[in-house]
Amino acid sequence: MRTRVVMTVLATVLVGLSTAHPARANLIAYAHSGDIFVVDEAGGTPANLTGGVGANTQPDWSPDGAKIAFISDRIAGGGEVHVMDADGGNVISVVQTSVGAAEFPSWSGDGTTIAFGVAGDIWRVDATGGIATELPPADGLGGFFPEWSPDGATIVFRRTGTEPGIWTMASNGGNPLPSYTVESGSTFPTYSRDGTRIAHGNGDLRVMDADGTNVVYLVGGSTQRHPSFSPDGLSLVFDSTRPGTVGGNSLWKVLIADASLTDMGIAADPGYPDWQPDPSTVGIDVTPASLDFGSLDTGQSTPLTFSIASTGTDTLTVSDIASDDAAFTVATTPSPPFDLAAADPDLTQAVTVTFTPTAEGAQTANITITHNALG
Repeated sequence: MRTRVVMTVLATVLVGLSTAHPARANLIAYAHSGDIFVVDEAGGTPANLTGGVGANTQPDWSPDGAKIAFISDRIAGGGEVHVMDADGGNVISVVQTSVGAAEFPSWSGDGTTIAFGVAGDIWRVDATGGIATELPPADGLGGFFPEWSPDGATIVFRRTGTEPGIWTMASNGGNPLPSYTVESGSTFPTYSRDGTRIAHGNGDLRVMDADGTNVVYLVGGSTQRHPSFSPDGLSLVFDSTRPGTVGGNSLWKVLIADASLTDMGIAADPGYPDWQPDPSTVGIDVTPASLDFGSLDTGQSTPLTFSIASTGTDTLTVSDIASDDAAFTVATTPSPPFDLAAADPDLTQAVTVTFTPTAEGAQTANITITHNALG
């Protein structure tokens, strides 16, 4: 007896670590007069994301550039951590039980957790909302202005007291170590996007290697605060008391290689700038999208093949390939999990599906590919 089968290959089960975005210029988020604005990194007309709802400040981009964490008093009347989409939509309060006036939110490298400060202590909360938990340094001395390293392993922070300056600790609070204590007032530390450097300043602006070595003086002569690295790590944006073209405090950019300055010419007294990261994109292509086994004799086995390719800018990880029908078996070498390099058209993974019908009649099965691409 012969039976005709069409097997459809699906690639719709998503285990996502990042969100794919179309190519675009990066934005700089900043606070001004109680609202959060974004402006193109090259300048231009800013867009108000918060629209006068509450007092809003201290924006921090998520690692994929899709969301912004910020501090707002719109719900409880005090500073609470909120998250919104990059266009200002879908605002949520993520701390479900107040722990005090929060400040300086910072995303973990995988985008799942937000660290923030409260009165000299460091806390953390799930980025989708939950009960905040304290994340104290192991020596119990607290810290201000926490900033997560991109790989999630380390938090850099400001410390006062007997040994003030820039400190680091493991993301679980362990092994707190002084990183830069030469200038006791140095504060507002921030990591480069690759985690290799730290910038800081509450007077002079400096950049150094992540271990505290190779300190480079960049900008002085005024008060430089809240630095943020460009996605390529070549520049910093910061707010400064240095007179700009619009008067008052201004946003400036500095090219790290030669310390050359650019006034962004934005509204007077902006603060807390944060440069939008380049979004990591993971893409998948499955060819063909379906397999037609035609008419087969019951008990006869026939293999057909499809291919998987990476189409994004980051590595595609396939963690599982599974059939929902035992009559269809899936085989590939190597077996999942495996990685495919970013956007390499010459590198594909062949997957063989073998069908062995055991009953008469048309059959359709689904092959589910579990991977880290979103879309």
